Amino acid sequence: MTSNPSLGRRRLLQAGAALGLGVAGGLASVTPARAESRDYALRATYDWAEAYFTEHGEAQPDRPNEFRGSLAWGQSYILRSYLAMYEAFRDERYLDLLCRNVDAILSIRDSERGVTDWRGESLPVWRGWAPYTAGDVDIPGTNGTPVLRLRTAQSYADGVTADVTHESEDRFTVTMTDTRIDRSDTFTDLTMDATSPDFAVTRIHDANPTATRATAVDLRSDNSPAMPEPGSYTMASHYVTFSVHTGMIVAPIAEFCHLVRKNPRLMRRYGAKAAKYLRAVRDAVAVHDHEWRQNDQGEGWYVWEKGTPLAFDGCEMPHNQFLALATAQAYLAALVDDGPYREHAVRMLTTFRNDLQVQDDSYVWKYWWTKGHVHNGYSQADDVSEWTPAYNGARQIEDGSHGAISIEAALAGYRLGLVFDETDMRRFAATYTDNLMHYDDDGEAHVWYRVDGTANLGLQDLQAPRWANLASWDERIFTHAREIFNREQPEPLFGSYLLSTAFLAAHNRE
Repeated sequence: MTSNPSLGRRRLLQAGAALGLGVAGGLASVTPARAESRDYALRATYDWAEAYFTEHGEAQPDRPNEFRGSLAWGQSYILRSYLAMYEAFRDERYLDLLCRNVDAILSIRDSERGVTDWRGESLPVWRGWAPYTAGDVDIPGTNGTPVLRLRTAQSYADGVTADVTHESEDRFTVTMTDTRIDRSDTFTDLTMDATSPDFAVTRIHDANPTATRATAVDLRSDNSPAMPEPGSYTMASHYVTFSVHTGMIVAPIAEFCHLVRKNPRLMRRYGAKAAKYLRAVRDAVAVHDHEWRQNDQGEGWYVWEKGTPLAFDGCEMPHNQFLALATAQAYLAALVDDGPYREHAVRMLTTFRNDLQVQDDSYVWKYWWTKGHVHNGYSQADDVSEWTPAYNGARQIEDGSHGAISIEAALAGYRLGLVFDETDMRRFAATYTDNLMHYDDDGEAHVWYRVDGTANLGLQDLQAPRWANLASWDERIFTHAREIFNREQPEPLFGSYLLSTAFLAAHNRE
């Protein structure tokens, strides 16, 4: 299914008008970014930005998530921005906007659209696709029946090609090329004889880790002679339901339900909506129950089950990805007594907290969980992953943008009395002020890329205000992030920009 973004925006604007909201809650007109400077810490700027995004933004609520995770990495931020603005200004028009968008988002769950994931299942979530999923292509034999499946676990898998050439009547060469980054692997003198050390599946498997993360699968029912047809073939990406996408989308919806439930006035107006949304959130979270893992140290996390067409199937997710579901389940735990939500939220927050390292007065942490396979690396003998049979390990420090997702989970835990306390919040605030925050000699504000204060200064400047919720522990965070946004004057085309504007305006409350 595809959607017409312009039609969707018109429909949403009409719905907003029916609620008496106009194009932006009746507060601003939709115009391009103006020549004069705006203060991005003002409510009026947020209202302008919200209207502008609704008309022009890339991640509309009626656009399926498989378009580059547009719901997870766009609309989730929009929903969170409405919550931040409501909590700051107590104007229910922001909640009307949230309901408008949530209704559209729920209407395009896979189960509603009748579309399926790679397993053929149509579930009450939102599937993902390129550029995040692995891909493959089936190579036919001389009779046209597929005999060999060539696979890649690269991002942008649909940009990977496989060239098959014959060397002799029973030997062939496969060259896999990632056309996006111009990397390739060549495997020569291959055979389809499964008893041979040169069997294509075995040779490619044993060569890992390779530049194109190549693997192969024998599609024959027996070891009958077969040669793959020569030619050039292009991979196709698979559809996968990502737990991080689910968590990002449903966390602000769960928070809305919690907000409504604790306020009698909101219950009268939004109680029916909240009940419907709560059921949808629970259904979505349950989709990923089979990916849950825990240990006897009080920790818990999610994995990508082995065989899932992703780069690190069989491995543990990085902090920010399982913590998206921790945020959702923390709010679910505050809403219902049944279900595993509190235990799961506590375990995931504990996993994260146990991995934090104290650097002076701040916290720093790795992108990947340090107890996990991706951080430590693994070999073919470990039998961890089908799509990436061997990996040398990834030990990089977390970056500020992904780190902001983990910060929101920690803040949810703190607000709901789970795992994190005042000392933790002060240390997270110091992560920004002592590590990320930077001023040039001329006084211009920037942020470092990694949470330890290293790498690529300025690359993530426009993500800085996503840390503004920590300004309650250090006002310099707000001041610094505001300076960046007011200098850059970003056009509000992305969900993260609208969220950043909301966090600034909400903290400023003017």
